[in-house]
Amino acid sequence: MGRDSEGIPDTTGISRSGWIWPRRLARTPVLAAFDGHITRFNPDRSTPPGAKGFGAEIFVRDSSDKMGGYYTHITDIPPSVLAGAKVSRGDPIGTVKMWPGGPSHLHFALVEIIGGAPTGTYKGVNLMSTFDSLSNTTDVATVTFNQDGTPPTVSGP
Repeated sequence: MGRDSEGIPDTTGISRSGWIWPRRLARTPVLAAFDGHITRFNPDRSTPPGAKGFGAEIFVRDSSDKMGGYYTHITDIPPSVLAGAKVSRGDPIGTVKMWPGGPSHLHFALVEIIGGAPTGTYKGVNLMSTFDSLSNTTDVATVTFNQDGTPPTVSGP
């Protein structure tokens, strides 16, 4: 997998277009899925305001640098969300961007970083059904990555 000039992996081959939650209405809050640190933040570049744009992109890694998440089509980003900042599971990181003339949705991708970042192998992980089942609940699941490319173990509801 290639990397950009900052060493960020090109996730196009795994899930850059991501898992899509098309049922997410514009302005639905987007919360951090896990504790971590923001490794990259690309703000919404819509100009003028209201122009069609993709919304902000946020890249987060857990403290071990062995798991990462990518969110896009987000707006209303809190000032505390910027590269280098820490987030905790459940922290608001923005809202789903409204798409004039199209359905609002959130792209979210999750990767296991086998061997750790920045030089590890990035492998897309499909936990959409787990996250979807936890949406709009207070339930929590624990996900354990095996660091060998096999599907992670999920325990909890």
